[in-house]
Amino acid sequence: MATDSSLPASNVPDLKVDPELRDLIPPLTDGEYASLKESILKDGCREPLTIWKGQDIILDGHNRYEICRDLQVPFNTIEIELPDRTAAKIWMIRNQRGRRNLEESQWAMLAVKLEALYAEEAKGRMGSRRDLGLNLGQGEFGRSAEKAAKDMGVSHQTVSFAKQVSNRGIPDLVKLVESGYASVSSAARATSLPAKTQAKIVERAQTQIKEGARPNIASIIREIAPKVTKDSPDDVLERSRNGLNACLDQLESLETTQRPENLVEMQAMTERLTARLKEIEERNLDPDLKSKESCVIELMQFKTFVESIAAVSKIANLRFDSDGIRAKASSANAMVEAFLPRVLFSRYAEFGEIGIPATDKLLGMFSTLSNRRIPGKVNLRIYLEPGANGNPNQLHMISGLEEMVYLLQNPQAIEELEFPDTSPCKVRIDGENLAKAIKQSSVLGDASFSKSISKMVKFLVSEKFFRIISEDENHDKGIAKPKCEVLGDGMAESTFPIEQLLAINPTIGKSKEVILSLRMNQPMILDLDIDKTKVKYYIKGKE
Repeated sequence: MATDSSLPASNVPDLKVDPELRDLIPPLTDGEYASLKESILKDGCREPLTIWKGQDIILDGHNRYEICRDLQVPFNTIEIELPDRTAAKIWMIRNQRGRRNLEESQWAMLAVKLEALYAEEAKGRMGSRRDLGLNLGQGEFGRSAEKAAKDMGVSHQTVSFAKQVSNRGIPDLVKLVESGYASVSSAARATSLPAKTQAKIVERAQTQIKEGARPNIASIIREIAPKVTKDSPDDVLERSRNGLNACLDQLESLETTQRPENLVEMQAMTERLTARLKEIEERNLDPDLKSKESCVIELMQFKTFVESIAAVSKIANLRFDSDGIRAKASSANAMVEAFLPRVLFSRYAEFGEIGIPATDKLLGMFSTLSNRRIPGKVNLRIYLEPGANGNPNQLHMISGLEEMVYLLQNPQAIEELEFPDTSPCKVRIDGENLAKAIKQSSVLGDASFSKSISKMVKFLVSEKFFRIISEDENHDKGIAKPKCEVLGDGMAESTFPIEQLLAINPTIGKSKEVILSLRMNQPMILDLDIDKTKVKYYIKGKE
């Protein structure tokens, strides 16, 4: 709520200027300040200052206040109620839209500040809640970057450049962008250079500004550091990574050597290489991330792992054990157990057990994180942030310049499905073939006019033959006889819901080999191996 009052400058000695809040917004240029002063001299202060009610702190109108105090010009004020300092900062930044004629790069730098404030605001709301088992604004909190970019009217990519400048640029380079003298894209390129080189670039830019010219950062970089114009740092890193992989492949075939003393030299080289890579990583990490334990894995491997769980349930438990991550989820018709081994991680940390409240929303974040515009393999950094009660309630995922935050819940009780001990019939089959067979048996007609012909599908094993059959109300049948290996003699026949099988079908298709265990009128077990990730599905049959 805002209230309006008219106060002459001489009557407001206690009006406060908070330096942190004042410096949150880019200052006026000398020309803009002179124009504002001339306007106030001529027409008075036509626009009221905005004050934080109860704090007497200026939120909007710092320049007008300074000019009016100097010239003893009366002005009006509006008081606005805000709950805390974070809300005050958010209001100040958002208030700039439509009021200031800033450069796109300046809006992007404000968006970076706004994103951090949105995350802080959401974290505060969540910290005050005791019902941590609930889904607390999952989508809004997880997309604070997207929201900030939209509020400031800039692209997500531009904000990504601004993040790089904020996190890796020297203070003077950051000020150059915030003042509107450099674009975030060119400044982001400069952040890959050592601090001393960045300082030389800024010094050259400031000289051009004093001469009345707008600095061309890209041109300055070409003059001061010409080598960086040939390849981007990420291109160099990717080329180095490929070279290391090639070196490892060559050494795999090497068993003996007549020059073992050379191995000592190579070991020393790898130690220097490791130290250098750690140095580069430390330099490019956010300060608050350097002390956090984290996992690093290829993004698509982690996505496949989550997809296998999401196919069964939106709610799941993940447990970070010493040998890898175990997941479990269940629904009315199925249960899944998945294991992502530690060997697939380039860095691993034991986080304990966490609860996933919405697997579909977690999957939706991967498309934002897999930014292919940055050269190199797309890896994912994962770390947990504890809540007020000490339990982990935020899952942070970072890839390149993107970061998503996913809200967790306390682990839930997962229903266990019971299976008889009798020996089952087993079928060994290629996952892609099985996925095609399930899809083939579930529809009738060609690809253009196919329709679902049944809600249930029958799996049969007899006389070393494996068949999948469905039938509609007119007794039209869809039959698939995929190539496979039936392990052992026996007979089995059970009927399963097509909807559940089609849900897990994409995961089945990724498995090089599937072991299908079937009993007479009993549930089915599917054992999958997807690039060392183990997935086991338990599918209930028709009762």
